[in-house]
Amino acid sequence: MIMVRSGRIAAVFALFRRLMGRDLDMGDYKNRLIVQKMTYMLKFVLNRLDYSFSWYVRGPYSPVLTNEAFKFSDRRSAKDYEFDDNEKYAAERIRSLFDVASENAWELYASVLYMIKENKVFERDKLVFLIHSLKPWFTEKQISEAFDKTCDSGILESRI
Repeated sequence: MIMVRSGRIAAVFALFRRLMGRDLDMGDYKNRLIVQKMTYMLKFVLNRLDYSFSWYVRGPYSPVLTNEAFKFSDRRSAKDYEFDDNEKYAAERIRSLFDVASENAWELYASVLYMIKENKVFERDKLVFLIHSLKPWFTEKQISEAFDKTCDSGILESRI
């Protein structure tokens, strides 16, 4: 049985709301995909949100996060959540990378970060080949641009 840690899942719901401008509805597949990628990216940038992620077809995925999100019922705590400066800064860093309304962009950028962080793929050509072979719906140009933007943003050095 998985214990729901209401503090971290409330932070996830609140950060989703801050970034997306709407409440997280776990009944919507698009929202479930975005919350996975968002949480992975924020975990990486903030060095918090201690969910474990593995590679799935659409990129980084945490079954524990999904389970906690479906069980989370204290929506008031997410609405009343007070962001610290680091969380605000991390959300804005991610927002500056890509169009957060696009689930494809979330998938692409989270996948780029995952390959760099977890698989230690630091060479653009190698990363482009790897992601394109796993996700042929992304063009090599899109992957290359996401890699360059991610590297140029300073997000990889980020440990707020």
